Amino acid sequence: TTLSPFVAAPLPDPEAGAVIELDQLARFFENPARGFLQRLRVDLEERPELVQDREPIDPNALEQYDVGQRLFERALRGESLDSVEALLRAEGLLPLGSPGRAWFSELVPEVREIGRAARGIAGEERLPPQPVEIELEGARVQGVLSSVWRGAQLRCSYSRVKAKNLVALWVCHLALSAARPSEHTGSSALVGRPRKA
Repeated sequence: TTLSPFVAAPLPDPEAGAVIELDQLARFFENPARGFLQRLRVDLEERPELVQDREPIDPNALEQYDVGQRLFERALRGESLDSVEALLRAEGLLPLGSPGRAWFSELVPEVREIGRAARGIAGEERLPPQPVEIELEGARVQGVLSSVWRGAQLRCSYSRVKAKNLVALWVCHLALSAARPSEHTGSSALVGRPRKA
Protein backbone atom coordinates (compact mmCIF):
# COMPACT_ATOMS: atom_id res chain seq x y z
CA THR A 1 0.00 0.00 0.00
CA THR A 2 1.35 3.40 -0.98
CA LEU A 3 0.54 6.28 1.32
CA SER A 4 0.29 9.79 -0.06
CA PRO A 5 2.21 12.53 1.81
CA PHE A 6 0.29 14.30 4.55
CA VAL A 7 1.25 17.69 3.06
CA ALA A 8 2.29 17.75 -0.60
CA ALA A 9 3.78 21.26 -0.62
CA PRO A 10 4.89 23.98 1.82
CA LEU A 11 2.09 26.00 3.35
CA PRO A 12 1.72 29.45 1.80
CA ASP A 13 3.44 32.37 3.51
CA PRO A 14 1.20 34.88 5.31
CA GLU A 15 -0.23 37.53 3.04
CA ALA A 16 1.66 40.81 2.90
CA GLY A 17 0.54 43.04 5.76
CA ALA A 18 -0.97 40.14 7.70
CA VAL A 19 -1.53 40.71 11.41
CA ILE A 20 -0.43 37.98 13.81
CA GLU A 21 -1.86 38.15 17.32
CA LEU A 22 0.82 37.82 20.00
CA ASP A 23 -1.29 35.38 22.06
CA GLN A 24 -1.77 33.23 18.98
CA LEU A 25 1.97 33.27 18.28
CA ALA A 26 2.79 32.25 21.87
CA ARG A 27 0.19 29.44 21.75
CA PHE A 28 1.73 28.18 18.50
CA PHE A 29 5.17 27.82 20.07
CA GLU A 30 3.64 26.16 23.15
CA ASN A 31 2.29 23.42 20.88
CA PRO A 32 3.61 23.64 17.27
CA ALA A 33 1.87 20.44 16.18
CA ARG A 34 -1.51 21.81 17.23
CA GLY A 35 -0.77 25.13 15.50
CA PHE A 36 0.26 23.32 12.31
CA LEU A 37 -2.95 21.29 12.24
CA GLN A 38 -5.02 24.41 12.88
CA ARG A 39 -3.44 25.98 9.77
CA LEU A 40 -4.74 22.93 7.92
CA ARG A 41 -8.16 23.69 9.42
CA VAL A 42 -8.21 20.53 11.55
CA ASP A 43 -10.53 21.04 14.53
CA LEU A 44 -8.82 20.25 17.83
CA GLU A 45 -11.17 22.07 20.17
CA GLU A 46 -11.74 20.33 23.47
CA ARG A 47 -15.22 18.97 24.03
CA PRO A 48 -17.10 19.96 27.18
CA GLU A 49 -17.24 17.32 29.86
CA LEU A 50 -20.54 15.89 31.00
CA VAL A 51 -21.88 17.38 34.21
CA GLN A 52 -21.41 15.00 37.10
CA ASP A 53 -24.56 13.77 38.80
CA ARG A 54 -22.94 13.39 42.23
CA GLU A 55 -21.18 15.55 44.78
CA PRO A 56 -17.38 15.54 44.35
CA ILE A 57 -15.51 13.81 47.18
CA ASP A 58 -11.98 13.83 45.75
CA PRO A 59 -11.52 16.70 43.24
CA ASN A 60 -9.94 15.71 39.94
CA ALA A 61 -6.96 17.57 38.43
CA LEU A 62 -9.11 20.09 36.55
CA GLU A 63 -11.24 20.88 39.62
CA GLN A 64 -8.11 21.26 41.74
CA TYR A 65 -6.61 23.66 39.18
CA ASP A 66 -9.81 25.73 39.00
CA VAL A 67 -9.94 26.27 42.76
CA GLY A 68 -6.17 26.76 43.05
CA GLN A 69 -6.14 29.34 40.25
CA ARG A 70 -8.96 31.34 41.86
CA LEU A 71 -7.09 31.42 45.14
CA PHE A 72 -3.81 32.27 43.42
CA GLU A 73 -5.30 35.27 41.60
CA ARG A 74 -6.49 36.64 44.94
CA ALA A 75 -3.11 36.00 46.56
CA LEU A 76 -1.35 37.79 43.71
CA ARG A 77 -3.53 40.85 44.29
CA GLY A 78 -2.60 40.75 47.97
CA GLU A 79 -6.09 39.77 49.12
CA SER A 80 -6.82 37.60 52.14
CA LEU A 81 -7.71 33.98 51.48
CA ASP A 82 -9.37 33.41 54.85
CA SER A 83 -12.89 34.31 53.71
CA VAL A 84 -12.83 32.44 50.39
CA GLU A 85 -13.73 28.99 51.69
CA ALA A 86 -17.40 29.84 52.21
CA LEU A 87 -17.62 31.37 48.73
CA LEU A 88 -16.08 28.31 47.05
CA ARG A 89 -18.33 26.02 49.05
CA ALA A 90 -21.42 28.00 47.99
CA GLU A 91 -20.35 27.63 44.35
CA GLY A 92 -20.07 23.87 44.78
CA LEU A 93 -16.32 23.85 44.14
CA LEU A 94 -15.33 22.22 47.44
CA PRO A 95 -16.26 18.73 48.61
CA LEU A 96 -18.84 18.77 51.39
CA GLY A 97 -17.97 18.54 55.06
CA SER A 98 -14.62 17.52 56.49
CA PRO A 99 -13.04 16.42 53.16
CA GLY A 100 -13.60 19.90 51.73
CA ARG A 101 -12.23 21.66 54.82
CA ALA A 102 -9.16 19.41 54.92
CA TRP A 103 -8.43 19.89 51.22
CA PHE A 104 -8.85 23.66 51.46
CA SER A 105 -6.54 23.87 54.50
CA GLU A 106 -3.83 22.01 52.54
CA LEU A 107 -4.31 24.15 49.43
CA VAL A 108 -4.08 27.62 51.00
CA PRO A 109 -0.45 27.48 52.25
CA GLU A 110 0.74 26.25 48.83
CA VAL A 111 -1.11 29.05 47.04
CA ARG A 112 0.22 31.68 49.47
CA GLU A 113 3.79 30.48 48.88
CA ILE A 114 3.42 30.76 45.09
CA GLY A 115 1.85 34.22 45.45
CA ARG A 116 4.70 35.43 47.67
CA ALA A 117 7.27 34.12 45.20
CA ALA A 118 5.56 35.89 42.31
CA ARG A 119 5.27 39.21 44.14
CA GLY A 120 8.89 38.93 45.31
CA ILE A 121 10.05 38.72 41.69
CA ALA A 122 7.66 41.19 40.12
CA GLY A 123 7.34 43.80 42.85
CA GLU A 124 4.19 45.34 44.24
CA GLU A 125 3.20 47.61 41.35
CA ARG A 126 1.36 46.11 38.40
CA LEU A 127 1.63 48.27 35.28
CA PRO A 128 -1.29 49.03 32.95
CA PRO A 129 -1.70 46.60 30.02
CA GLN A 130 1.20 47.12 27.61
CA PRO A 131 0.29 47.28 23.90
CA VAL A 132 2.86 45.59 21.66
CA GLU A 133 3.28 46.06 17.92
CA ILE A 134 6.28 44.80 15.95
CA GLU A 135 6.87 45.06 12.21
CA LEU A 136 8.33 41.93 10.63
CA GLU A 137 9.04 41.04 7.02
CA GLY A 138 5.63 40.76 5.41
CA ALA A 139 3.66 40.69 8.65
CA ARG A 140 2.95 42.56 11.86
CA VAL A 141 2.79 41.09 15.38
CA GLN A 142 0.48 42.88 17.76
CA GLY A 143 -1.19 42.27 21.09
CA VAL A 144 -1.48 43.40 24.68
CA LEU A 145 0.57 42.07 27.60
CA SER A 146 -1.40 42.30 30.84
CA SER A 147 1.12 40.78 33.25
CA VAL A 148 3.86 43.40 33.26
CA TRP A 149 4.93 44.56 36.70
CA ARG A 150 7.46 47.13 37.81
CA GLY A 151 10.09 44.43 38.47
CA ALA A 152 9.46 42.00 35.60
CA GLN A 153 7.09 40.61 33.04
CA LEU A 154 5.36 37.79 34.86
CA ARG A 155 3.55 34.72 33.63
CA CYS A 156 2.21 32.84 36.59
CA SER A 157 -0.56 30.48 37.55
CA TYR A 158 -1.40 27.64 39.91
CA SER A 159 -0.51 25.08 37.24
CA ARG A 160 2.75 23.16 37.21
CA VAL A 161 5.67 24.74 35.35
CA LYS A 162 6.22 23.05 31.98
CA ALA A 163 8.69 23.54 29.15
CA LYS A 164 5.97 24.84 26.83
CA ASN A 165 5.20 27.63 29.35
CA LEU A 166 8.85 28.71 29.21
CA VAL A 167 8.72 28.85 25.41
CA ALA A 168 5.57 31.01 25.47
CA LEU A 169 7.18 33.31 28.05
CA TRP A 170 10.25 33.66 25.83
CA VAL A 171 8.06 34.71 22.87
CA CYS A 172 6.37 37.40 25.00
CA HIS A 173 9.74 38.47 26.44
CA LEU A 174 11.15 39.00 22.94
CA ALA A 175 8.02 40.88 21.86
CA LEU A 176 8.10 43.25 24.82
CA SER A 177 11.85 43.82 24.50
CA ALA A 178 11.52 44.59 20.78
CA ALA A 179 8.49 46.83 21.15
CA ARG A 180 9.67 48.77 24.24
CA PRO A 181 13.46 48.44 24.47
CA SER A 182 13.92 51.54 26.62
CA GLU A 183 11.12 50.73 29.08
CA HIS A 184 11.35 46.96 29.60
CA THR A 185 13.43 45.95 32.62
CA GLY A 186 14.85 43.01 30.69
CA SER A 187 13.42 40.50 33.17
CA SER A 188 10.66 37.98 32.61
CA ALA A 189 9.68 35.25 35.04
CA LEU A 190 7.53 32.14 35.10
CA VAL A 191 6.03 31.18 38.44
CA GLY A 192 3.95 28.12 39.25
CA ARG A 193 3.99 24.83 41.12
CA PRO A 194 7.13 22.71 40.72
CA ARG A 195 7.09 19.86 38.26
CA LYS A 196 6.52 16.37 39.66
CA ALA A 197 9.71 14.48 40.44
